[in-house]
Amino acid sequence: VGEGSMQELLIEGDGRSPTVSVGAGATLRIHNLMLQGSAQQVIDVSGGAVTVEDSNISGASGSGLRVHSGGEANVRRSVLCRCQQNGLHVAAGSRALVESCSLFENGESGVLITQGRSTVSISRCMVSFNRGVGVAVDQEASATIEDNDLRNNVRGPTSVGPSCIKTVTIGSNLT
Repeated sequence: VGEGSMQELLIEGDGRSPTVSVGAGATLRIHNLMLQGSAQQVIDVSGGAVTVEDSNISGASGSGLRVHSGGEANVRRSVLCRCQQNGLHVAAGSRALVESCSLFENGESGVLITQGRSTVSISRCMVSFNRGVGVAVDQEASATIEDNDLRNNVRGPTSVGPSCIKTVTIGSNLT
């Protein structure tokens, strides 16, 4: 938990490994921090749980926050931006709750949800100016995407794969 202004509280990765890793059984809370990294992920959650609040995650060569292997993430009032792939990638039976966040200027999607049993709820977020779609759901994943601003993504607001049509709820978004 950072005390002081976010600009003074920077954790920067070494470029070889994630800036922060959360393994199976571990729980971590990140609050009021700026995290930057040039590695594949800034934050990698593999089976553990992370809560990110009032923070800025940027600069990954892959995804800003990757949650996989049954991991869990709760992200509130945070920014995930300027990553070469996705702002947030949830995969392999993992879950995420994303509220009141900004996910922008990522090289692919703002949010990518893949691989069966992964589920994400996104509400009151701005997911814009990404080079792919705002939110992509595929490979039997599920999502609830409501009350978001999904405008100005190069490939459109959302992409839902054929295996996900019955498990994705999209409503009340600006597109």
